[in-house]
Amino acid sequence: QDMAQALASRVAELEATCAQMNSAREAELRAAAALSALVVGLEAKMIMVEKKAAQDVKAASDKAAEELKKRTEVVEKEAKKRIEAIEKSHKTETGSLRSELSKHGSAHAKTADLSSLRSDFQSLKSSLETRERIESRMSSSDSVSAPPDGL
Repeated sequence: QDMAQALASRVAELEATCAQMNSAREAELRAAAALSALVVGLEAKMIMVEKKAAQDVKAASDKAAEELKKRTEVVEKEAKKRIEAIEKSHKTETGSLRSELSKHGSAHAKTADLSSLRSDFQSLKSSLETRERIESRMSSSDSVSAPPDGL
């Protein structure tokens, strides 16, 4: 009978301990479920923030590409105007040189005016070189003005 009472008392202790452990386990499961729900919510927020950041980056790069395109168009127009002005000036200078040459018919006058013609020739040559540099820059800026792929 003592043994039965001791066993019954031990069973009661074990049942109480088991109930406590089950209660603690259920509390841990509830806490784990709450943390899991919190993680899912944070992951969803993080995905939305990443999408928004990607949209912002794309919008900023599109805007920068558009501004670059506009600036390039303006620079191209200005360069074309400069080239046209240089060509016009070149034609005018060439015409005036030809008319001056036609006025001086004698060999002596041609010889005396040779140094002047050389300086005029050098001036025309530098004008043409300037024009070629501008055209070269325009053609190289055309290849730079294209926005990089993927933006």
